Amino acid sequence: MLCHDMDEATAASTLDRLTDDAAALLSEPVDLSGYRRRIPRTYVHLTRDQCYVEALQQRSIGLLRPEVVDLDTGTCP
Repeated sequence: MLCHDMDEATAASTLDRLTDDAAALLSEPVDLSGYRRRIPRTYVHLTRDQCYVEALQQRSIGLLRPEVVDLDTGTCP
């Protein structure tokens, strides 16, 4: 799923070096209320991502209200 858009050798090399991320990175709220100015946000929307599916990406976009940049690719092009 993570390397669905890679050839077999590249996928194997990538997976050999992969380490776990903390799940909290995707769920822990960040409090920006102490900042005087709005902090610009950009979301890179990966249209062929199979790990962070479209519904989750749209939820993140809705919560952040960022500028959105669409890329026609998966997580590991």
